[in-house]
Amino acid sequence: GKHEYLAAGGLAVASSLGFLANHWRSREQPQSDWYKGKAVFITGCDSGLGFSFANFCHNLGMVVIAACHTASSTQGAEELEKLGSSGRMFVIRNFDVRSKESIVMARTTVENVLSETETDLWAVVNNAAMLV
Repeated sequence: GKHEYLAAGGLAVASSLGFLANHWRSREQPQSDWYKGKAVFITGCDSGLGFSFANFCHNLGMVVIAACHTASSTQGAEELEKLGSSGRMFVIRNFDVRSKESIVMARTTVENVLSETETDLWAVVNNAAMLV
């Protein structure tokens, strides 16, 4: 049921955050360009962990494709869209993890962004969750 989805989502986010933290700490002298050519696709970026993670990755210099549900609030999407002028933040609005159409549309957007920015998809963080 819903608890399995929440647990799976939490595990995916935790492992992604752990990987980035270990990656960053494992370098004695981090190179400022390790993120070049890398993009991340993050779902559930309206608020909370997804929103923070999208900002974190953007601040590192990565290309970020942030999927926002925006049904109850557009504030998170609007804040992330303000970073769009960097050419590294792309926001997908009205993303619904329960909709095949929404997922297919997001895939097309991700493919277009990767082509536009000449980056490779480095990580997918499926942080979105719906309580039903």
